[in-house]
Amino acid sequence: MGAMRLVIVLVAAAAAAVALALVARTLTASHNSKAMAAAAPPRPMVRVMVAVHDLKIGDRVRPEDVTWEPWPAVAASRSFISGGPVKASLVDKAEAALGTDPLVQNIVGDLVLEPIGAKEPLTLRKLVKGGQGSFMAVKLPAGMRAMATSVNVESGAGGFILPGDHVDVIEDIKVNGPGGNPPGQPQQPILSKTILKNITVLAIDQIAEAKRGAATQVGASATLMVPEADIDILAKAREEGTLQLALLSHADMEGPQGAAAAAAEPQANRRTITSSPVRYSALRSEEISVRVYRGGKVSEVKVP
Repeated sequence: MGAMRLVIVLVAAAAAAVALALVARTLTASHNSKAMAAAAPPRPMVRVMVAVHDLKIGDRVRPEDVTWEPWPAVAASRSFISGGPVKASLVDKAEAALGTDPLVQNIVGDLVLEPIGAKEPLTLRKLVKGGQGSFMAVKLPAGMRAMATSVNVESGAGGFILPGDHVDVIEDIKVNGPGGNPPGQPQQPILSKTILKNITVLAIDQIAEAKRGAATQVGASATLMVPEADIDILAKAREEGTLQLALLSHADMEGPQGAAAAAAEPQANRRTITSSPVRYSALRSEEISVRVYRGGKVSEVKVP
């Protein structure tokens, strides 16, 4: 029994020693980790200009619309408007209150070209200097022109056309006979044709961006983005007849923009096809022979 008791004591002592070694190792590792964390230098931060609240297309930037936010230097894009290293918060607040921050003053009055969300960093790509043309002139891509046309609920797809949508422009022309349409006579037929395809709607009335969540917008005019080469087609169509806008699906918005094939063809190159009454001449009759089998005999009968 004495030997057995000695073995048990030795095993217990060995287990205690192993446990003590594990505890010591864990404490040492934790201490080293804390020491390394304490020794690691803080991440460098920079000041980035952000929007205080949502800014929509066409807004002019005011001093109260922007503020500085600390941003990790490694995550700050070169396109951000940066104010260098982070200053004391009191300095930033004082400059903002007094309006003396030169970087803020540099963008005051600029036009917003693309929507900017609250707390989103400002970039010069989304701003344009005030005094360099109106918002619409700045928004137009090179080679494009803005032209307006009258619309109503019926010709504007029931009001479901919003700024940013794409449309086909359809011209309706009354086809009058000689001398026009006399009073009391039935209305002459109407010729409809698509003159422009996949045209971007820039604005409805003076609204260049639909309200968030809006499904419809009824106005008296629609401003369209028309290629320079096709502005005469739209101008002529407005004088010849009435126009309708057909709303395109988002799946069809990637196609070419501009004149439809028939409208794009130069007038000088178009061929006028006229029709004349067709006279039918009598067909020459020919004799036809028919074989008749009767009672085992064959005979031929001529049919006039």
